[in-house]
Amino acid sequence: MQVYIQAKSKAEVNRKLKEGTTVIAAEITMFNTQTHYFEDLPQGTTVKIYEKMVGGNPYAKSYGVVKGGKLA
Repeated sequence: MQVYIQAKSKAEVNRKLKEGTTVIAAEITMFNTQTHYFEDLPQGTTVKIYEKMVGGNPYAKSYGVVKGGKLA
């Protein structure tokens, strides 16, 4: 599975998780978009961080993997 999270960086996502803020991830396919809570993502899920949309799609600027309840 791969998901997208809107943030400035992986560090921002990890900071929000540490603070207890709910982080929402979007699994985008050709047919639909499904949202997930970060806490519910399985280990090894690829996470693409984006700030802006290009042509209606998220433009990923960094990548990470769910590992141990945070983004590695």
